[in-house]
Amino acid sequence: MAFLFGRNRQRSAQDLVRSTKDLLQKLMKEDGSSPKLEEDLARALTQMKVTLQGTPELEATPDAVYQLVNQILAESLLPLLVENIFRLPFEARKDTQTIISNVFRFRNPGSNSPEPDALKEVLRRQPEIIVRLCNGYERRESASPCGGILKEAIKWDAVAAVILYDEPTTDGRTIDIYSSDIDITRPSSGQGVFWSFFDWIDKSSFEV
Repeated sequence: MAFLFGRNRQRSAQDLVRSTKDLLQKLMKEDGSSPKLEEDLARALTQMKVTLQGTPELEATPDAVYQLVNQILAESLLPLLVENIFRLPFEARKDTQTIISNVFRFRNPGSNSPEPDALKEVLRRQPEIIVRLCNGYERRESASPCGGILKEAIKWDAVAAVILYDEPTTDGRTIDIYSSDIDITRPSSGQGVFWSFFDWIDKSSFEV
């Protein structure tokens, strides 16, 4: 996804995304909770959320949203957010849900793509993010935010296809629904992520 914008604004969005990425990587390495780290992460995630959706007092600007979404995708921040969502404090998990949902909704001005442009980019480059969101049901802490994201995203046929046609592969890659020939007549192995929903649906944390 190619974007052009002012250098100063770009640096601001770039710094925010890169610092958040660094904090998430540190969080993964921490054995125990670090109040300072959690506080810094919460602050960064709140700033992202406000940039993407604004506040009752301050409306989000299209230019700022445009830039931040671009940086989130360019720095591959989404996989780290999904992978670490269960480690975050409650409010930070809610902010992360809002961030990912807003990224998935983003459309370029004048776009006529069936799916939102950012979501299509994710499905092309990193479709495993959808499977990881599904696997969020494995943990009580991540079930609700991951379920909230999927509840909105699943309305797009492309997202539903990733889930329905997911199968284990030798290289661990998730199916690329845009370039792969999906054989709908081929029997399912029963080992794809779709079949895990039959286990998760019995858990009290399940949300659709």
